[in-house]
Amino acid sequence: MNAEQKDQIRQLHSSGLGYKKIAAQLGLSVNTVASFCKRQRGSKSCPHCPQCGRSVVQTPHRKPKRFCSTQCHNTWWNHHAVSGNGKLQHLCPICKEPFFAYPSSHRKYCSRLCYGKYRKEMAHGKRTLP
Repeated sequence: MNAEQKDQIRQLHSSGLGYKKIAAQLGLSVNTVASFCKRQRGSKSCPHCPQCGRSVVQTPHRKPKRFCSTQCHNTWWNHHAVSGNGKLQHLCPICKEPFFAYPSSHRKYCSRLCYGKYRKEMAHGKRTLP
């Protein structure tokens, strides 16, 4: 594969064509086109959207974009919200409801209301430390 074919693959892939169509147009193997495109994904010169795989157009002198559109951004984060945000599930000792908090936090209660109930019970001697 020569430099001209590589440029054509980049151009055709960024326009939205799949590996099979690109391979048919250029007379290359589908595996050759696929492996080239996959190697290019990690490069800074040709970033790809993690949601749809399309190339992301970068604006000069701006923070690099990760997604091609707001829709892809929202869809990706909605599907990866639970596993990607690093929060763990805890159980509130007052209302016995589960809640999510970061693992490094020392949070014990799901809300200030439950914390207030705990403090009130402590003041009246109805509860000991958890």
